[in-house]
Amino acid sequence: MAAAPHMSITIGGSVRENLRYCVILPAYNEGRHLATVVGRIPEWVDGIIIVDDASTDDTLNVAASLSDTRVRVQHNAKNLGVGGAMVTGFRAALDGDYDVAIKMDADDQMDAGELPTLVRPIELGMAEYVKGNRFRRSGRPSAMPGRRWFGNVVLSFLTKVASGYWHVFDPQCGFIAIATPTLRRLKLDGMAKDYFFENDMLIRLNVVDARVVDVDTSSLYGNETSYVRRVGPEGIVAAAGRYRRRPVPSRDVGVPRRGQRVMGTAAAKEPHLCDDVSA
Repeated sequence: MAAAPHMSITIGGSVRENLRYCVILPAYNEGRHLATVVGRIPEWVDGIIIVDDASTDDTLNVAASLSDTRVRVQHNAKNLGVGGAMVTGFRAALDGDYDVAIKMDADDQMDAGELPTLVRPIELGMAEYVKGNRFRRSGRPSAMPGRRWFGNVVLSFLTKVASGYWHVFDPQCGFIAIATPTLRRLKLDGMAKDYFFENDMLIRLNVVDARVVDVDTSSLYGNETSYVRRVGPEGIVAAAGRYRRRPVPSRDVGVPRRGQRVMGTAAAKEPHLCDDVSA
C-alpha cells in the first residue's frame, strides 16, 4: 500500500506529526561525544544521519555501534571539512525524502531541547531556512572566547552585505534547519566545504530568494576542539576574498520570490558522493 502523502510544509499550525525530520551530525573525531548527542535527540525526529568525515579516532565505530534505529551512517573516505560533510548529509536527507533537514554539531555544544524552537518557523510557513542566534538573548556569551566573538561580528557584517539578509546575525552558528524543497534548489556541488559553509548557505539562499529567520539559541563551551575552524584575522581575510566571488543568481523557472511559500514539490535527486555504511 502506498504511503499517505505528507502535508505541505507551508500550511502552518500543528503539523509536526505530518512532517518527516532528520538531524544531520557532521562528525570528525567526535567518538567520545557522539553517543551522548544522539541520545539527546527527541523521538519526534524521524532520522539521524551521522557523517563520519574520515575521522582518525573511533567515530565511525561508535556511530556504527549505536542501537538507535533512526541512525544512518555515511562515511567520507577523505576529510572534506564541515561543509563537505554537510553536503554528504544533505544528499542523504534528500534521498530519504525528509521534509526538514536539521544540522547539529556532534561535539555536544548544542542543546537538543531547542530543536522545537528551531523548526517552528518552518512548521508555521514563516521561513524556508532557520538558524540559531546565540547573541540575541544577552549579547556575547560569557563563555565564548573573545577571538571567536570578534570573528562572528566581522563575518556577520560581511554576510549581511553579501547575502542581503540584513536582519541575520551570528552567521557562524551551525544550528540550522532547512525545508528540503528549498534545499533541492541549491547547487550543492559548489558549496563551501570548510568553516565558511554556514555563510555560503546564506548567500546561496539569497540566490533562490528564500526566507530566513533567526531564533534564539544557546551554546555550551567547554574544552572541546571545535570541528569548525575558529575565525581569526586570517579567516576574515580569506572570507572577504570569497565574498567577492558570489554565486550568479539562478534563472531557473519556478524559483520562488521572497514572501512566497515553497510547496513540497518533487525534484530529481542527486547521487551520493560517499559510502553508506549503515547496512
